[in-house]
Amino acid sequence: MKTESPQMKVREFVESMYPGHDVEVKGYRSTRGTGGKRAQYTAQLFMNGKVVISAQERDWRKAYKTLQIQISKGSVV
Repeated sequence: MKTESPQMKVREFVESMYPGHDVEVKGYRSTRGTGGKRAQYTAQLFMNGKVVISAQERDWRKAYKTLQIQISKGSVV
């Protein structure tokens, strides 16, 4: 059984909505957390080399889920 990462799910979702575009999904954690909390994780959607939309959450899985929700609610291109 193959499990897909949240990153791959978002990428496939966007590729199905916008065929023909160069789609890339990346994420990173900032270096500092404030007030003893975990640092924010940022998930970003790149289309044709430019950042189109991003989402920040403390949990990386939730960041990708939020990114997918934002994409489905609004027009990206």
